[in-house]
This record gives sequence, structure tokens and C-alpha cells, in this order.
Amino acid sequence: MGKLFAVLEGVQEGIVLSGRVWIDETYWPLTAKDAVRKLLWGLSANQMCIGAGVDDSGTSIYLHEGFGKTSKAKTRATFGVRIERGSTLLHDMEDLGLSSESYSAQAFEEGPDDLNPLRPVNRACFLGSHPGFDRGDLQG
Repeated sequence: MGKLFAVLEGVQEGIVLSGRVWIDETYWPLTAKDAVRKLLWGLSANQMCIGAGVDDSGTSIYLHEGFGKTSKAKTRATFGVRIERGSTLLHDMEDLGLSSESYSAQAFEEGPDDLNPLRPVNRACFLGSHPGFDRGDLQG
């Protein structure tokens, strides 16, 4: 993950998503040597939170939101300046003060992927580990 963010460093500067914008987050575990502490429940501080955003033009962005579970404050700080004012945000319950459509991720776990309104960001973010990801979209 460190190598990925090293490659992305500076590349994403100035990217602003606009129009219909989908955001979500995923978590990446820290290595044992970087682990802070062991927690018995919830999302551990030993997991890196990575925010993913995609807009209807196909532009995508991946941003470090901190460690452990995300929050409205973390999401607002991460994406607030990265989404053009007047855009419509599609998400799983974050609130950034934009025009918004929110959906329960659990409501679409069993249905066909093409009916899931969060499909664009699920495809960008989860690469096969999320029920909203369609393996048929993989190339090769």
C-alpha cells in the first residue's frame, strides 16, 4: 500500500470530482511492525482508511483518510475540497453538506449489481472483495 501511495503522491493534486460523485471507503491492515495496538472490537487503529471517489465522467481519486474507522469529520476533511460545489453526492451515509443521495449498502447486497446505485465506487474501490463488485468487469 505504501508503494501505491508513493506512486499516487502528487498525481492526484488538483483533481476535483464533479457532477454525480460516488464516495466510499475501504480499509487496509498495517503490517505487524507498524501496528499501534490490538483492539478487541470495531475497526482497529491498525487499519488504514482509504477513501475512494468517482464521478460520472470516470475521474477517480484515492485518498488516505487516517487510521481506524472513518467519521463525518474525516470524510469532510478528505473530500470536502475534492468535490465541486453543486455536485450530487451518492454515498453510504456520509454527509459533506452537498446535495446528496444516500443508500444503505446492505440493501443492495443480494440484488443484481446493475441495480446498485453505488456500483461506480464499489467497482473502483473493492476489486472483488465487495458484494457490489461485478467480476465480469475484469479484463483478461
